[in-house]
Amino acid sequence: MSAYYHTAMREVFVGILFAVGAYLYLYKGFSAVENIALNLAGTFAICIPLFPTPLPGAAGLIARYAHGTSALLSPLR
Repeated sequence: MSAYYHTAMREVFVGILFAVGAYLYLYKGFSAVENIALNLAGTFAICIPLFPTPLPGAAGLIARYAHGTSALLSPLR
């Protein structure tokens, strides 16, 4: 799914991830633990498009790890 970043649908993909991330961050949970979990999930969802996967064969090891970590910790799997 992250490969869509390098297509014409980039704006839609990034917009959806930012919207979902903002919603998760701004939504208040019923308990303090749930609120912290929602804030973390929203932050990681926003970090996915901020650290896109590099094109195949391109350098960008740090961005690849940051993107992968954000994608694994985000609820959008």
